[in-house]
Amino acid sequence: MRFFAVVVLLAVLASASTSSAYYLDADRRFSVRVRAYSQLGILTENSETPSRSDIAHALRFVPANAPPSQKRAQIASITPPD
Repeated sequence: MRFFAVVVLLAVLASASTSSAYYLDADRRFSVRVRAYSQLGILTENSETPSRSDIAHALRFVPANAPPSQKRAQIASITPPD
């Protein structure tokens, strides 16, 4: 088994060639830039007050022993402003 691993390692090393790269400028530099957004915008039209089933669905994510203020906050989060 050890002999097989050595043979495989030598085969991989023997077949490996030099790597090449593509550069975008004469100084052989490259840069990676990322633009990330941390906000999500959602457009809603004709928002209504949440139904009882909407409230029940929202409260599924609140622990059963949560204080009433946490439950009110969860309901307020799905209620459109006046």
